[in-house]
Amino acid sequence: MTIWFLKGKSKSFPGPLTCQQQTSCSKIKTSGRQANLRCRLSVHLSFIIRATTMRASQLFLVAALCLTACSAYDLPVGCNFTKGQRVFAGQDAAIYSCIQAPTISSETKSKVFNTTRNLLRSYPFRDILAEGPTAPFYVSQVDIEAAFESIAYYNTHNSDRAFSFYSRLSDLIDRLMDPNVKFRLPECFDVTFYHPLIIAKKEGSRPSTGSTGNLYVKDVRTWPEFGNDTVLEQIRGLKGKTIEKLSGGTALDQYSYSVLPYSTPGFTLDSSINGILTIAKNLIDTRSLRDGHPFPTSTYRHLTFTIEGKTYEFPFVAEINGNLSDCDAPHTSATKQVTEPVSPVQLREVDDNTVAVVLPHLQNGTNAEVMRLFEEKNKTYKNVIIDVIDNMKGSICEAQYLLDYLTGGSDPIWEDIVYSNYTLQLMKMAEATNGSDDVMLGDHLWETVDGSSVWSVEQLTRANSTNNFSTLRKRKCAPSPWINHKPYFEKVYVLSNGLCMSACAVLTAKLSSHGVTIFSERSTYSVLRYATSASGMVVTDEEMFRQAEHWNATGDDVPARWPVTVSMETVVTEYYSEQDRSHPDQFKSSNTGNSITFSHETDKDTLYHQLIEKFPSYELPQRCQFKMMKGIAITSLEQYKECVDMIPLSEKKKRLVLDNVKRMMDMYPFSDLAKNTPDQSPLRKLDHDINAAIEKLRSRANDSTIGAFSFYQSITDDVTAPLADAHTQFTKPSCFNSIVAQPFNLTAVGDFPEIYLREVFFDGKMEMIPKAPFWNTTEFRTYVGKKILKINGDDATEHLIDFARSHPIYSKDDSVNFNQIFNMEMFTIRMLHSGVAGGFPENVTLEMEDHKTFSFPWLTVVADDLSQCDQTSEYTKKREASLNGEESRVFAMKKRQEDFLLGDQNVSVKEMNDDTLVIKIPSFGVKVNQQLNQTLPQHTHKKLIIDVSGNGGGLVCEAMELIRYLATPPPRMIFDFKWSSLTWRMQQKSMNMTPDTFLYFGPDRYESVEGADHPWWTPINVTRANSTSLHSSRFYLERSCLDSTDIWNGTKRNYNEILILSDGLCGSACAMFTTLISTLHDHVRTVVTGGIPGQEKMSYSTFPGVSKYYQMEGEDVLQAWPTDVHMQIPFVELFLSKEQELPEEFSFYAADYRLPHLYDWRDIDTIYNETHEFFGWISTSTTEDVTMTFVGDITRADLPKLIAAVVQTGVESVTVKSWESQSVAGKRAQKVKSVITLSDGKMKATEAKKALIAAVVQQKSGGEDKFAESAKTNNLPSILVASVDGDIDTTTETTIQPKTSTSETATSTSEPKTSTTEPSSDQSGHGTLTKPQVAGIVVGSIAGVVLIGVVVFLVVRYKRRQGGAYYALTQYE
Repeated sequence: MTIWFLKGKSKSFPGPLTCQQQTSCSKIKTSGRQANLRCRLSVHLSFIIRATTMRASQLFLVAALCLTACSAYDLPVGCNFTKGQRVFAGQDAAIYSCIQAPTISSETKSKVFNTTRNLLRSYPFRDILAEGPTAPFYVSQVDIEAAFESIAYYNTHNSDRAFSFYSRLSDLIDRLMDPNVKFRLPECFDVTFYHPLIIAKKEGSRPSTGSTGNLYVKDVRTWPEFGNDTVLEQIRGLKGKTIEKLSGGTALDQYSYSVLPYSTPGFTLDSSINGILTIAKNLIDTRSLRDGHPFPTSTYRHLTFTIEGKTYEFPFVAEINGNLSDCDAPHTSATKQVTEPVSPVQLREVDDNTVAVVLPHLQNGTNAEVMRLFEEKNKTYKNVIIDVIDNMKGSICEAQYLLDYLTGGSDPIWEDIVYSNYTLQLMKMAEATNGSDDVMLGDHLWETVDGSSVWSVEQLTRANSTNNFSTLRKRKCAPSPWINHKPYFEKVYVLSNGLCMSACAVLTAKLSSHGVTIFSERSTYSVLRYATSASGMVVTDEEMFRQAEHWNATGDDVPARWPVTVSMETVVTEYYSEQDRSHPDQFKSSNTGNSITFSHETDKDTLYHQLIEKFPSYELPQRCQFKMMKGIAITSLEQYKECVDMIPLSEKKKRLVLDNVKRMMDMYPFSDLAKNTPDQSPLRKLDHDINAAIEKLRSRANDSTIGAFSFYQSITDDVTAPLADAHTQFTKPSCFNSIVAQPFNLTAVGDFPEIYLREVFFDGKMEMIPKAPFWNTTEFRTYVGKKILKINGDDATEHLIDFARSHPIYSKDDSVNFNQIFNMEMFTIRMLHSGVAGGFPENVTLEMEDHKTFSFPWLTVVADDLSQCDQTSEYTKKREASLNGEESRVFAMKKRQEDFLLGDQNVSVKEMNDDTLVIKIPSFGVKVNQQLNQTLPQHTHKKLIIDVSGNGGGLVCEAMELIRYLATPPPRMIFDFKWSSLTWRMQQKSMNMTPDTFLYFGPDRYESVEGADHPWWTPINVTRANSTSLHSSRFYLERSCLDSTDIWNGTKRNYNEILILSDGLCGSACAMFTTLISTLHDHVRTVVTGGIPGQEKMSYSTFPGVSKYYQMEGEDVLQAWPTDVHMQIPFVELFLSKEQELPEEFSFYAADYRLPHLYDWRDIDTIYNETHEFFGWISTSTTEDVTMTFVGDITRADLPKLIAAVVQTGVESVTVKSWESQSVAGKRAQKVKSVITLSDGKMKATEAKKALIAAVVQQKSGGEDKFAESAKTNNLPSILVASVDGDIDTTTETTIQPKTSTSETATSTSEPKTSTTEPSSDQSGHGTLTKPQVAGIVVGSIAGVVLIGVVVFLVVRYKRRQGGAYYALTQYE
């Protein structure tokens, strides 16, 4: 601890006086702390008296300073380190005990605690953190006040160790995950821990699940403190080596949270940034104790490195630059302020047209320096690259200057303040004096949005909390250095690595909204961030103290100066790119679709030339450079199409794309079946020659009039869409990432559905889109719930059926595609970049039930930059050699996540009644069984409805595990794949790969069905669909899903009955789940909703199989895509048994029951109630099935009641197993063919069947009609039976009429009235007709035809009007 004494009038002390240096007391073995203090004080006073003569007041001051300044604690022996000394810091090293030795007084604790708390009371995001930030920032809630209360409790009840106390404060501030808020421990804790291996990221690598070799040992430290000569030699030998695993995990996946705590100092809310931050700041191998890093031995995992298959663990070494005996030294003006070095601003010419401005910061004077460098250059450029790599600090005024200069306008950056009691007091004091003297809150610094007073206070509610806010304001900056300069540049590009923070984050977000293209290094394999932590204006503790002293602020909330050498920075404002105050920029995600791969080792000039290669090769007019707001732009389809049609694609790139499409489709295992599909009615029969379609496109590749969009769309229309396979998709470049939409949605009602207007936006999924200026829906809204007669002049239902058949993206069953129109809104919302057939949609005109017509232009939501359509795909970019000349992997396969699903993806459980439970499974994603395990075991219901509507698939093992719990373990699934030059080459390369690499053709990957003597890769000829092709042998997956940990712990749940509810849109893993559980278990049945009218049967699932989405790369495997296109195919086909010939993807499974279209498919309560009616068909008693055809206006629910009354058995003994209905001309009647199950009840099932047949015979013979009598008695509709099990058959449908009373019914055997005119006979004895008779017959026939025509016309009109009333449940076998 050092003391600088005050100067006297005549004499002054010549310099610092250090307690430890000026006394030998620390070497004296005295008993107790007071003896030590007395010793120190006596030595100091004797020195002072000998040094000079002083006044008594000066002597008293010096004595007081010595008494308070000298350490009030003893350090253990061996803890008196010299500055710069290095010591061993491995597990249990003495340095850790030394660091924890200093103590702290209660008074100092209290002062530091209160000052920290008061400084943080001005932190503007307390309310949002207390509630917990939402996507994309998944971090724990941080209730700052509650955390301080916890620290206060600890202070009262625990030890007085200084390091422990300061660490708790530091940890709280680190949990805010705001790099702009910093807390530094006292100077005595200036200790840095170093690891011998210095880690860096390889150039050209990026994090991805399962990736290896992305980190390497850039350099090593060989200090003797790390170990003996053997250890140091081992360390030297690792320089330049690739790191295979880090702390047991795949290297780049583990380099942030798994090695460092999530609250590591400097970490951000955005976990995808923290990996890059870890490398950029060397946080793996360098830890600063004063900055708040924990001991390296106390992190989550021991820091180990796996290199060349061997795991190494080395100790850290500590470098001590603080004096541990001086931790209670007071904070003075001489206290060192930690300043981080910054690199200078640079100007680098890339080529004659392009210049790069290197901005490592945005500190005051940055723009003036850039302008000076341009003046020195004295040259103009067409393009400018703004390099903001590692730009983590700066002034908001500097950001505003550069923003306005680059955009050529004025676009304010907004701020506000969340007032604490202290800042509110400052504001009122400043207001009283008109805010003079450079006050932080003065009006000379700010101006409001509307010119109102900056002193206004508003109460705003957000995050379930109401607080005092300032008005929205912008900074009053000095005149910009660029004020007399016009922008030099035609095109601006930004280059980032994600570590663009604070003012830089706001600047780049603003530039992005102006259409500036931003490139960033890929921070993780799934997201691409260009900025983070745009929290607000940073102020130092010294500025806060100065403000309090300047205004004489008083009260418990006023931060007082530190009693010791700690320091702190905090944030007092919030930044907003827009005037919407619901979401500060700190909690906004800054994503870009433009990636470039580099590292800190990449030479700048090399990097800029790589970036130039990504510049667009074409120019779009200004009207096509859509201005983004909140990441989207709104325009009409006509304008968007005009812009899209301008985008060219060279013949060379077209041919390269087709080459890759051909090579991938050669792998497609169903190419033979697609060309000649076996009859699996009602699945569509394909007749699609994939190779012929590709060759046809090649003939058009040299047509320059075919632009990029049209060419890519033709691949979808001609190659992938005709396959009707959702697993096979070709996706256009992300520049075409746009949605077109109509302002309405449709719904279908009934068995032969009529089409209704369900809703008019913006109360649906499009509420995030501002109202389109070309949509006027005022009158249209009044038609919600009304019937639509025609669409584009066609019958509305028929038009949509045709649409479903021409857009088979989801299924080979057109009924499933028809449902997609309503359940996934495919008719009114289209994604242009995805693999949907047809491309740009035609205009839509609706004719309503009152014949009023409406037509709206398509609205286009633009979500990406059309100028980037020729960018190289990062997914399949050719790999460069590693930094150390090692060979890169030949190829890789990378999984792309696609989500077909809408809405909440969490599993839900609902009690329907005391006997029935409903579970909704929107996806078989991660933790489905874990979620269900928390609720299902608590219920004792005997019946279960499993709703899988809209479930697009997920993890196969999640589906299989659920089957095991609900029924029995499913069989192992069997696969094969088709050999092609591509699969053969990949398989050969894989033979030498290690089993844990992310590959799907390795030797140990699969298990042959035929046994070990017959390897799975053995080629065999497969003949089917009139062609022969080479396939692999059939194989199992390398291990069964059921070998993994059982989340259910071996328990099972036995339900008496299970109904699977689907809309047909149950795909992939969901299709496998429904097929296996329903076909293998008699107590499980399937119910499907909707579908195309007249289609007798409908699938309950679609596109089964284990198809994942992959991108393949490698020069000798698949050429790099020349543009950012993606293609996914299934490379295996699925079988459920060894004997199965057709794969599951071409098998048809019809639902057991079918529900009609409901008005709103989201009305789940109605759907569940209707589904519940299908329970009861299962019985453990003897059963008899009766197939009965009848006519009558009766519902499926009433039929068992009528049958039970006729045969005099219990209603519970009669269930309807299937039901096929067909409307009959005439009254409200329908012809029904139904299979009725009779089980033992009041009579045996066999006797009940005989009684039913006897009743039918009596009815048909004109005897007793038990059906009519029972109907009258029980107030039910009657029926007229045509046949029972074929015993009685009536083929003339028009003679069947429903019987409504017990009176006699005329039959065809009734005698006709006798004519009074005898017919004449010819010579052979045959009767002849007279002319009047002939005339009568002719006239009568004509009249009959006319009458029949009128009746048919009336019936058809009546049926169309009353069609909505026919909601009878339709069943079939």
